[in-house]
Amino acid sequence: MWFPYNTPQSIPFNTSFAIDSMTQFQYKLPSIVMATAVKPMNNVSLDFEVDIVDPTLQCYIYLHFSELDTLQENEYRQFNINLNGNPWLEASVVPNYLSSTTTYSTVPVRGPKLKFSINKTENSTLPPILNAMEVYIVKDFLQAPTDQEDVIAIMDIKVSNGESRLKWIDRKDISFNG
Repeated sequence: MWFPYNTPQSIPFNTSFAIDSMTQFQYKLPSIVMATAVKPMNNVSLDFEVDIVDPTLQCYIYLHFSELDTLQENEYRQFNINLNGNPWLEASVVPNYLSSTTTYSTVPVRGPKLKFSINKTENSTLPPILNAMEVYIVKDFLQAPTDQEDVIAIMDIKVSNGESRLKWIDRKDISFNG
């Protein structure tokens, strides 16, 4: 579910053009979501926090960008992203016109508050933007997803119907605990 998130000290803007209409973008972001963005009031840094509450939770963050403005020859938009005061990415982001660009965490992040700062680079003539953000919280399951007794019962049924256990179990992702 996508919902608007009002970042403090930001200005919303949008386009009436479709985003990613000519390409099949791997994240399949809704065009209506990507057609909106925010930019900072100060034209330099877009700062916001994500409250996770429980500092032990692990999160994966995806930030989505799309250039909504037709840039003039003397205009350029480029920015860096910091998380909790540290660089989040090795490279700067340059959003593509009407096409999605996604950055994401390759390792989980944690903390009660994740403080993002999207900063205009020295080369940039335009402020940073943000179109959409996704936060995935890792959920640890305390018990196995399948009860071992259910696996044994299914295998017994298969064997009683004349199929060998080895023939039926041909997947490498099935494991037994005992």
